[in-house]
Amino acid sequence: MRPEFIRVLPFRSKPSAAHDPDRPELDVCLWRSDVDCCEFSDRSNCDAEEGLLYGSALDPVTWFCPRHWYEMHAGPSAAYSLVELTPEEHERQRLAVMDAFAKEWAAASERIGQAATILAGCGLRAQAGKLWEAHGFIRSSLTHL
Repeated sequence: MRPEFIRVLPFRSKPSAAHDPDRPELDVCLWRSDVDCCEFSDRSNCDAEEGLLYGSALDPVTWFCPRHWYEMHAGPSAAYSLVELTPEEHERQRLAVMDAFAKEWAAASERIGQAATILAGCGLRAQAGKLWEAHGFIRSSLTHL
């Protein structure tokens, strides 16, 4: 199961020049998960007590528990550093993440519409209506992330 997005934090994760100078800086987001899916769970014990993870929404393939996130950014030989963003930079970063989610929503929205049309076409109007209700709820919830 994939983690659930919570919010964009006012930081960027910047690779150190010594470790990998060609890697891009990434947004920093907070996630929640019922299972430990920390990328470094095989290296040492994770801090998975609260189910919180850190990772990027624009590159949502790896997540890290608080312990390993701290070690990556402030531990000995840290490969990354955290760059604090101004309120304006944070808002731009938040909007970039929301734009990425909007693109994913566009594809899902189209499929929901197609499914509702199919259901209505075979006489299941009430069920099609439930899909449209869910569609509206999801669209509204995305505007409040």
